[in-house]
Amino acid sequence: MILRLTLAMFFVVSASFAQVDAPLPGAWVSGPKMGVPRATFTATVLGNGQVLVVGGTSKRGYLQSAERLQLETMKWATAGTMSDKRYGHAATMLRDGTVLITGGYNGRNLAGVERYDVATNAWTPMAPLEMARDRHTATLLSDGRMLVAGGWKDGVPLSSVEFYDADNDAWTAGPPMTQPRAYHTATLLQDGMLLVAGGESPKNTATAELFDPNTDSWIAVESMATPHAYGQTATLLSTGEVLVAGGEGKTDHTIENAAELYDPVERIWSSATPMPGARHWHAALRLTSGQVLVAGGATRSRLVTDNSVLFDPIQNKWTHAGAMNQGRQGAAYAVLPNGFALVIGGRDAREFLSSTELFATREMVLSGAKVEDTQAR
Repeated sequence: MILRLTLAMFFVVSASFAQVDAPLPGAWVSGPKMGVPRATFTATVLGNGQVLVVGGTSKRGYLQSAERLQLETMKWATAGTMSDKRYGHAATMLRDGTVLITGGYNGRNLAGVERYDVATNAWTPMAPLEMARDRHTATLLSDGRMLVAGGWKDGVPLSSVEFYDADNDAWTAGPPMTQPRAYHTATLLQDGMLLVAGGESPKNTATAELFDPNTDSWIAVESMATPHAYGQTATLLSTGEVLVAGGEGKTDHTIENAAELYDPVERIWSSATPMPGARHWHAALRLTSGQVLVAGGATRSRLVTDNSVLFDPIQNKWTHAGAMNQGRQGAAYAVLPNGFALVIGGRDAREFLSSTELFATREMVLSGAKVEDTQAR
């Protein structure tokens, strides 16, 4: 299937590049609004290139609705309703293209699991987790198993791990992590190992560990220089390294601008150039150029920001990428198959947002990114 994305407004934006001495490296434009304002939800790029958003919170409380963005029309359509309202859940696309939603919170920790079928646009309850949890991670391993790790249960961080067997709709206990964590990050490395870093344990932690799917064991690795918890991001770079940026540091009241790089060969961390400003609950997306776009979030003074920056991993350098049309934190985000970065919903200082924004690099704009033909993945 060929997806065609038409953004005629980019040609208007591109004209402005020639009128400034130091043009910005990219441009932001408004995208289509969702049907429901929401924050702290999940976004998943489906196999057909569409984007599925699920659950979250709004001014009316926890949400059980879902929507998907159809790129042919650039409009949001309903994607059915889950059995449970939930936020703080995880969303993982399985090998068959369905999306599995695990756990979450809606006034209580949830063990419930639901599967979204893209073909039928319907939800099906699946076997529940062995342990109810929220703010966990869920990662599809290269061997086809899904690994759920950590999270909160009754206000206590968990070290427990569960594996999901999609063929038999069954959960089995896995080896626990070396320490409990919630709000951590989990990044599947190019060699198939899983890097888990930071989070609350229960205090903010700088520790990290690797899961080896060949031996089903955890390996403690060097700690980061700074704790990264509660709103940090971890991004796999084209070099195979992992960039961890922002979040809370040593205390619950310190928002960091620290950025660190994990070397999967040496299994060590090194300091990257700090971000131009501290932030947490921001978006972080690896673009097709290899750069990482960091956008929005809340600053050290707890103010919601519209600022965005680009990290170049080769030069170890940050560049200002302009302002979004609206400041937002707790947004969901995805890189579309055509290379555009999409930031969705979230909250500003006053309200939950249904708006979305698209970012394209300057090279994309000037090369005629009005219409992009992309093979759906």
